[in-house]
Amino acid sequence: MTEVDADTKFSTAFPSLKALKLTRIDLGNGVMLSCALEMIRHFPNLQTLEITAIQQVAEQIPISIPEVEYNMMGLRSVVFRDFRGSENEVYLLKYFLVCSSSLNTIVIHSNWCLPLSEQFMLAKKLLKLHRASPVAEIHFD
Repeated sequence: MTEVDADTKFSTAFPSLKALKLTRIDLGNGVMLSCALEMIRHFPNLQTLEITAIQQVAEQIPISIPEVEYNMMGLRSVVFRDFRGSENEVYLLKYFLVCSSSLNTIVIHSNWCLPLSEQFMLAKKLLKLHRASPVAEIHFD
């Protein structure tokens, strides 16, 4: 996949899709993450999203997640697996929190290799993020 491919916009929305599970998403790869985000934005009735991350790119390529221009009104639950707390992962979480006014829960399964002190600092950082939904909770496992 090239940068040109990642810039291609989806021309069709998928109104019937309510649950989506993305596995082996390299959140350090800006092209892959941008493509996944563009795809997610075209599921207007998406209620449940699960993302299992991998880390293949040695050096993170920061992405710029678009400003709040899209309301993911149906999204109620997000699960992140193998969360490491990278800049891209935090941006993605921030995007879901700001764009999802119906969000109830984000469950984060952090990478077991992270030291407890880093997990604590990450939790503290994430709990400070602004939320569009007044009931959105972040759970750490």
